[in-house]
Formats: sequence, C-alpha cells, structure tokens
Amino acid sequence: MALTALAGDAGGPILDLTGGVLGMLLPALSTGPQLPADVAFSLDHETVQAALRDAGKSSQTANSSEQMAAEDISAAARSLTVLISRWR
Repeated sequence: MALTALAGDAGGPILDLTGGVLGMLLPALSTGPQLPADVAFSLDHETVQAALRDAGKSSQTANSSEQMAAEDISAAARSLTVLISRWR
C-alpha cells in the first residue's frame, strides 16, 4: 500500500477503492528506534472490529464491489473521523 501519512492522520481509516475500511493508521513511535519517514503501520479491519466489540460497540460490514471516485473516498473518510485536541 502506498500513501503519504501526515502527523494528524493517525487513528484515521484506511479505505479501499470501494470505500470499505481496510484498517486504521497507527501513530509513529515518538521514542526509541525510528522508522524511515515513509513507513507507517496500521491495524487491520478484523483487529479494529474486535476492539469495538470488546468495548461494547457495534460495526457493520459492507459488501460493495463498485469503485468510488477519489473525491468520494475522501468524503467517506472525513465522515468517519473526528478531530481530537489535547490541552496541556
């Protein structure tokens, strides 16, 4: 998979060409050995579904094979994310 992950992207969904969730982007490590800037890790959708289930939350599985335009995938991703600010 090729993508350019920015610092604020961690926790966001990774979508396929049909808008289905493949997983969730993980944050880069802030301490210890560092990965190259163009390397990122993610959780797969099964792990995300299991974490939701363990937290008492539900999820839905979509079965679509129709590819979406890039701008529609971006809109879908925006609808799945929220901004979280942390104050010190």
